[in-house]
Amino acid sequence: MKTLVAGETEPWYGAYQAFAADSHSSLSYSLPQLARSDGQLAASLSGSNLVNAAEIIRYTYPSTSYTNGWSPSSISTFSSMIQDVLVPPASQTTDSATVTCPFQANWGTSAEKFIVAAAVFVENSTLYDYGKELILSSPCANLSGTISSTGQSSENGRDQQHTQLGLGNLVEAFKVAENQLDPTDLFAELDDRLMAGYEYQAKYVYDGRYSAVYVDLREMRCEPSRRSVGVYFRLGDDAHRPIWEAVYAHYVNGKGLSMPYTKALYLPYCRCSSTFVLPEIIFDPSLILSPHVARLGLIFADNAFLAPSLTSAERISELDIPSGYEQLPLHLKPEMANIPVFRKSIRTPYGWEISPDQPLPYTTLLKWMKRLGVLTGFPQITRPYCLRYGAGNAFNQSGDVSDALQNMMMQHAKIDTFIKHYLRRTVTADTRAIVSGYEPQRDLMRAACRMTRWIDPDRPQELTPEESLSVNQDPVVCRLVTEREKWKRRFQGTATQQPGYRIIGQAIFNTRQRLRAALLKYVQERWDLEHPVDEIERQLSRLKLSQDVKTTLDQNDEMPPLQKRLAETVMTLPGTTIEEEFRRRNAAIDAVAAYCHFQEGGAAAVPRKRSSTRRTSPMPSKEISPQLAAARPRSKR
Repeated sequence: MKTLVAGETEPWYGAYQAFAADSHSSLSYSLPQLARSDGQLAASLSGSNLVNAAEIIRYTYPSTSYTNGWSPSSISTFSSMIQDVLVPPASQTTDSATVTCPFQANWGTSAEKFIVAAAVFVENSTLYDYGKELILSSPCANLSGTISSTGQSSENGRDQQHTQLGLGNLVEAFKVAENQLDPTDLFAELDDRLMAGYEYQAKYVYDGRYSAVYVDLREMRCEPSRRSVGVYFRLGDDAHRPIWEAVYAHYVNGKGLSMPYTKALYLPYCRCSSTFVLPEIIFDPSLILSPHVARLGLIFADNAFLAPSLTSAERISELDIPSGYEQLPLHLKPEMANIPVFRKSIRTPYGWEISPDQPLPYTTLLKWMKRLGVLTGFPQITRPYCLRYGAGNAFNQSGDVSDALQNMMMQHAKIDTFIKHYLRRTVTADTRAIVSGYEPQRDLMRAACRMTRWIDPDRPQELTPEESLSVNQDPVVCRLVTEREKWKRRFQGTATQQPGYRIIGQAIFNTRQRLRAALLKYVQERWDLEHPVDEIERQLSRLKLSQDVKTTLDQNDEMPPLQKRLAETVMTLPGTTIEEEFRRRNAAIDAVAAYCHFQEGGAAAVPRKRSSTRRTSPMPSKEISPQLAAARPRSKR
């Protein structure tokens, strides 16, 4: 979970996801029933981490897309473990032989956040409603008992780390409900009681008073011995737990309420966003990556400018800065202040539309960046992290960026984070020239270390139809298909309604996907090895190909007019005068705005023709394909 949020070790995601999926699956079979005195706390705190990680693995690394992804059968086993092993001790609210006064204070709030999260993962609405009922009505850990009307928490008489843990538990539980679009606004319950608890705690932590504040002995704790604690314990060495950002974002940024003590405590520790000033690059060779073209096009598409006459890029060119002023602000409409610029697509009864207020999720961006990388010909996996990785190294090599400024831009606490996770292990300096006293060849070294050096537009991007069909020869697939046929004969006409039949069908699909992924990897590795050899032999045999430089854009006749217009404008070369350059940019901005209202799809896909020396596989025979045999993942012994 930390790597996904921080994005600082994403190059190792493949190893992490395989390990995580295996760990969750193994745990599902081996975790015993939790009992004894700490069973409730162990099930709740550890269970919350397991469930949250499982949500990420299930939707980010499914077995349908990854060789080592999480399969439906393993997910089902994990879900059973959650309900049978962890939920019972977490939901215990009455005394037992091993636990006296369970489900109070942090034991209760920890259990509440786990139960609602577990219910979402296993898709159990009854369990979810029970978790909400505990939050609102449990006798020893409900919202009103955990946080009094004054804002005091039930753990304040213990220590402030435990107090913040309890507040954080409630925020996590409330966010789960909010993400499920629950009609009950738990954040608003009891007149924003959670906000009162945070402000009370923030004031104490911020003031740093260790013994002057006394606990209200009327606080609601079910264990009598806890009621005798009357003095606040000290803050401790780690007084600030990472619980403040989500609640501040909800109440202040979302609802416009005021949390002055939370703000004073939180802001010095927050990873606040930085403001980047991006001047236009006049005569930029390409407008594809121009932030001004994309951003202004999206703003015009949303009709977001406050000035009603500001409706196109050409109107911006008509503006000037008044005499005596240094700027002319282009304000957005107030109602657009919290609307994301990049938003997700949603299905409606009328087709696909852009959501009015939901941001574009990371998973969508990751999927399409990977696909764009494949289409471009990168052998490496491209992902959003590549842009952050490249930007970090560019900042580090620039004499205009200090370590302090770099840390602020990258949101790193110290430069050690960059050195450990970002600094390339490939030395990008011209070491020989430096040692010999020559002028370093900086441009050459930069070109040699870029990802673009490895682009191969002819590299196989997908299997041929014959290669794709060859996975059906695999013994595992054959055995599963035979088993499925037995189910068909046994349950004639009703086989598809049988759970066992569906499980086998899913296993066939997953196995084929894994085999195809392994086969494509094998084909690509062979291409990477053999294609350079073929190219060397071709050139040495004096067979030359045309090396003409193209100055016009190849166009597909199947492209819709708006799509063709967009491609033409963002790919147009710079003009020779400033007026031509502004017209070029205006045309690109207006093309982006127009294309935002165009719904893609509907036209038949045109197969991409690839001219290469690659040999395609013959039609599958009864014998196992040598390629498939070589590519097949080896079984673990």
